[in-house]
Amino acid sequence: MKSFGPIASLCLAVFAAGGCATQSQTGRFAGDVVASGAGFVAGDQLSGGNKAVAFGSGAVALGLKRLVENANDKKRMAELDAAYQRGMAQEAKLSYLAIQNSQRLGTPEPAAMNEAAATLTAIPISAPARTINGVKINPTVESVYITTR
Repeated sequence: MKSFGPIASLCLAVFAAGGCATQSQTGRFAGDVVASGAGFVAGDQLSGGNKAVAFGSGAVALGLKRLVENANDKKRMAELDAAYQRGMAQEAKLSYLAIQNSQRLGTPEPAAMNEAAATLTAIPISAPARTINGVKINPTVESVYITTR
């Protein structure tokens, strides 16, 4: 009866190579070599030197490594997508709150700003109608106040 040591080493090598896969082509190729080599050695040991079984074991190990890599890639892409969606939702919320605060508070009149209101000059700035993150904003005229001395 054959030992299960080669099978355990094959599984360990395949999952280690698949779990440590990098995004570079060189890293993936190195992982492929390790996985197929471990599969070949395990198949050779288990079959008593039959090269066809050894090559088949190498191919199976490579396929298993690719399955592990694909599962890891899908998980990473799902995490990246979730982070992107959270960021977009937060940006939309902040934009919405900024617009609401601006509309609620309004623009202060120069006389109410400080005692030197007489030295302030209002410069009107027109903003056209626009849509930001799905929020429609009507055309507005805002004023920028500068001190004239």
